[in-house]
Amino acid sequence: QIELRTEMAAAHLARGSALGRSDDPASGRADLLRARSVYAETGMLVDEARAVTELGRIEYVTGERAEAIALLKEAMGLATDDDVALAFATRELGISIGEQDPETSERHLRAAIDLLERCDRAMDAAETYRALGDLLSRLGDTGRACGAYRSGLAFVEQRFTKGSRGRSPYA
Repeated sequence: QIELRTEMAAAHLARGSALGRSDDPASGRADLLRARSVYAETGMLVDEARAVTELGRIEYVTGERAEAIALLKEAMGLATDDDVALAFATRELGISIGEQDPETSERHLRAAIDLLERCDRAMDAAETYRALGDLLSRLGDTGRACGAYRSGLAFVEQRFTKGSRGRSPYA
């Protein structure tokens, strides 16, 4: 019974995440709330953190900034045993607070990058470098913004060329 419920929760998490990235992000909320509920009931903290992170991201993109920040902080507390889930929550929190508190936003984005690099998550790290570059660019710090963008690109290229004896896949 529990296994079936957690499988259904995984489906709700996947569907809610996909809908949350659609033209109508709020449409994923119900699925994510269902997933969160099952994960909370079964003590699956990391999966609950993933659902809460996605809920926070939806709240942010729909303009509910205070709710987004509260959810993302909660997700960080739930994800302490999983660096990837913690990195995603940290990144989304960094993005969510960028307009109000750029300094703290930068710290969160850099912390997420460190976690993602340690976990060898090249594309996720690159996406976070892009968010950092966007933040620094909005602040008028174009030199550091370009550095962040370059770091993300270099990190991805390094990962793609790892198994190709140092040759660029674009050569």
